[in-house]
Amino acid sequence: LGHESGDILLRQVADRLKQVVGETGTVSRIGGDEFTVILCRVIDPASVRVVVQSILDTLSRSFTLPEGERNISGSVGITFYPEDGDDISTLMKRADAAMYMAKQSGRDSFCFSTPPKNVSSAKRQLD
Repeated sequence: LGHESGDILLRQVADRLKQVVGETGTVSRIGGDEFTVILCRVIDPASVRVVVQSILDTLSRSFTLPEGERNISGSVGITFYPEDGDDISTLMKRADAAMYMAKQSGRDSFCFSTPPKNVSSAKRQLD
């Protein structure tokens, strides 16, 4: 749809992500159509699932662009500090790998880099 519509879409995505995480996290675009969300003080994987579900829900609502309404989907890779890495580079690489595993699962899915201690499987497909 062109550069202008792409920029509009990216701004709308960023706004929606910021609304979901509020003041509990940080949202930044890392390039192309990829964003990172950093959540502070995460208590357990279940709380991450709630945020991820909210992110995917908000991305599934139509976006208004100059050409009309458009829909997108999301794929989310999840890492935990320090379990999945103790530096930004390692965490980002593992989150990226988990995101690509989620993409292979289909639209609107997420994947943990490694299984959280109280979760039986690293890969989680949303219902």
